[in-house]
Amino acid sequence: MTEKFFLKNKNYFLRDSTSDDNLFIYNLVSEFLKTDLSVTFLSMPSLDEFFKNKIKRYVISDGKELLGFVQILENNEVGYFLDKKFQNKGIGTECVELLMKLNPRKQFFATINDKNEFSKRLIKNLGFKPKATIYEKIIDL
Repeated sequence: MTEKFFLKNKNYFLRDSTSDDNLFIYNLVSEFLKTDLSVTFLSMPSLDEFFKNKIKRYVISDGKELLGFVQILENNEVGYFLDKKFQNKGIGTECVELLMKLNPRKQFFATINDKNEFSKRLIKNLGFKPKATIYEKIIDL
């Protein structure tokens, strides 16, 4: 049994993700990309390609179902994805805060689409400060 890391609200916890969680994680990210709020992917890679890189991920659960996941990349970038029915309840903020405690670093960063007001608020509530603006131009070839 994998260790559970409980949030302040003891109804929710993080645990290390396993290969059994991959389809849930993949589908959650795929669904998010349909919102046009992503800055990470131009197109969704295949399931195998998506999980090729070793990224530290924790799934968020209430013991009955998966709510989302948080992750940290080797370059200290944090990421977070919650099922829509669990968003805007403070769960994501607590999970990213716990993610950072479980993976201490001197510096963390997040890449957020300017239109994603909920994500900007979450990360600002954790003390992150804006650092740069990324511009993009996509050319159909």
